[in-house]
Amino acid sequence: MPGALFLLLSIPMLLAGEPAYYHPDDVASRSSLFARAAREESTRFDLVQRKLELAGSHLDELDRNAALAGMIADPAFLDYAGQTRKEITGAFLRLQAFVDVMTDDFSTTFGSALERALPQATAGYDVVVCKESGFTSLMDREPCPGEDLNRLLAQALDQDQDLAAQVDEILSVPWPELDLKSSPLQPIAITGTEQTVRMSSLAEILLGDSMDVLFNSYQQGIAALEEDLDSQDPARKQQALEQGETFRAAYEEGMAALGRQLLQELRYHAPRLEKKDLPTHLAICPNPPGMGGCTGNDVTATAIPILQADRKLRRSLK
Repeated sequence: MPGALFLLLSIPMLLAGEPAYYHPDDVASRSSLFARAAREESTRFDLVQRKLELAGSHLDELDRNAALAGMIADPAFLDYAGQTRKEITGAFLRLQAFVDVMTDDFSTTFGSALERALPQATAGYDVVVCKESGFTSLMDREPCPGEDLNRLLAQALDQDQDLAAQVDEILSVPWPELDLKSSPLQPIAITGTEQTVRMSSLAEILLGDSMDVLFNSYQQGIAALEEDLDSQDPARKQQALEQGETFRAAYEEGMAALGRQLLQELRYHAPRLEKKDLPTHLAICPNPPGMGGCTGNDVTATAIPILQADRKLRRSLK
């Protein structure tokens, strides 16, 4: 009887395979096919992202210029600024949506291939999913048990012809592009329109402190509304949205007033400063150079030091 009992108790041990482990992340890190896909997509993502980041920096300049030009620019420029913001914002959203879908496709594709490889690669083993590398593994109290199957599974993925074809198909999908039209716009005349000075450069040297006060006030007002904006109470949230619009309108009105004052003072002081070599027939260009700038000759580098050095002009804008 004791011998029979020992035999019965030993059956599970005889049936159990050798311990082994794998983890999808560690399999992927060893797969040359996964590495190729990640490398190609990363290169394409970096290229598109750099273009969008550059467009975003142009948009920041355009937004501020549009706020300053609210009372002095042709309405067509303000329409152009608003439309450009929509285009760039839409491009950012399209890129994020594309990356999300592509990531899901890769995850599903490699996950399915791993499921196909598991039965043969793990035959005869008692397998657990265990991550052997990375920060999370350092927090584990015990090492992964038994045989490491990650490399074996990665080799199986690299030999999977269906997986290779699916990866090539995903990689062939064209990425979203940002196709902004850039063309020179009509500047805002000071003493003419033949030569131009960049509006953002003017604003930085002559209106910087005043713009900072307006922007900080706007930001503080919005920050105070964060809790209400996140509220689940529709009435409370709507009230916060309306208050936010009020803060935005006050900021834009303040910026437009600064822009109007800037143009008035420049028109007043420019004839005097022409005697100090300020370029003649001067105008303000509200369109960033990266978006086409303005018609006329850009003399920003020449005009800015002369304007910045003039105390009478600076005092008039305090």
